Amino acid sequence: MSKSVTSNNVSGKSVTGDSATGGRATKKEVFQYSLGGVGSNIAFIFVMSFLSIFFVTVMKMNPIAVGTLFLVSRLVDAFTDPLMGLIADKTKTKIGKYRPYMIFGAPIL
Repeated sequence: MSKSVTSNNVSGKSVTGDSATGGRATKKEVFQYSLGGVGSNIAFIFVMSFLSIFFVTVMKMNPIAVGTLFLVSRLVDAFTDPLMGLIADKTKTKIGKYRPYMIFGAPIL
């Protein structure tokens, strides 16, 4: 018999969880949640594969330069994504946290 437990999370709101798992996600739930990124990662792999072949064969770039370009872009992305997440989390507007970035950022992309 499992009892329901109520605890406070980081935001201070009450969270109800199962006492058997301590309110934590099970391995099955983590696996199911991680499947959400599979589709976008497959698309990303296809685009990056195409770009690497295109840059080397059509644009006649050095393969080392292409690899370095991709590495640098991923490293920049590794720092800017959490930073933008932090900025968005701290944003408080009357239309919401993330909506201003979606409204004004979408036309730029």
